[in-house]
Amino acid sequence: MNKIYFRGDEEEELKNEEPNAYGPNTYVSTKYANLVETKPSNEEAFEKKVDDVLENKNIQKEDITPSADKERDTNISIENEDNTKTSIDNKDDTKANVDNNVIVNASQINKTREDKTAVKKSENTPTGEKPVNVKKELFGWVVYIAIIIAISFLIVKFVGMRTTVSGSSMNNTLYNGDQLIINKIGYRLHKPERFDIIVFPYQYKKDTYYIKRVIGLPGETVQIKEVDGNGYYVFINGKQLKSDVYGREVMNMPGLAENPIKLGEDEYFVLGDNRNNSEDSRFPDVAEIKGKDIVGKAFFRIYPFKDFGLIKHK
Repeated sequence: MNKIYFRGDEEEELKNEEPNAYGPNTYVSTKYANLVETKPSNEEAFEKKVDDVLENKNIQKEDITPSADKERDTNISIENEDNTKTSIDNKDDTKANVDNNVIVNASQINKTREDKTAVKKSENTPTGEKPVNVKKELFGWVVYIAIIIAISFLIVKFVGMRTTVSGSSMNNTLYNGDQLIINKIGYRLHKPERFDIIVFPYQYKKDTYYIKRVIGLPGETVQIKEVDGNGYYVFINGKQLKSDVYGREVMNMPGLAENPIKLGEDEYFVLGDNRNNSEDSRFPDVAEIKGKDIVGKAFFRIYPFKDFGLIKHK
């Protein structure tokens, strides 16, 4: 089968009165069809005529595509159609992928929003904790304050209290303005001992307390007598109390104790360390102190800071 092709030109079947003049199924470009005036009857004449046409138009023979090229072009065309179909399929796949990506991105956006909401909630609520119940929290604080007040009351009532020394009756052991902690629970466990510094209420003035040192114990007989004209000293059951070294100076008056004083079962005889400037058991408005009236024992000095610490009693 003879075919003739000219590159760049549209192929067209020559419809002649003699269709086989140029060979069966012969095609030639319409652009050059008018150049082929004669219609040779054989193949050699046809080729010669073509050569003449090409020579007149300065076209190289290489520009002539043999019939095999047509088949290859046809194959290429078919392949291109397949590629086009593949491209369309790829576009469909791409569209599907885009749709899937849109769906995935939408789900990711929703998830991101949920995460942000969760973060905001976690900022407002401590990790691992439930939202605070205001009423419950307030009730807890009320209970806590009530417990603190109750404990403080129990401490002041039964354990300890703070007091301030007023006056000079306990010089040189305690001084005016000293701030003390009084141990109130100690005497619930044992009775006062000799030379303890104790606090007790003044019976003739409300909310007034005296602080003195214990000299005579229950059941003892106390007397203050002059010794060789050198002042007055304490005698317990007829014997001088030489261990009484806490007086600032020798007493110059015995008071009620000039005569022997027999102490009852729960009575104590007390003196101030500043013996000549102290209102104590030598005077009627103080006299003997009942054990049940003793508030407690001076335990700790918190002021002045230079004397901060435990109070020595013996």
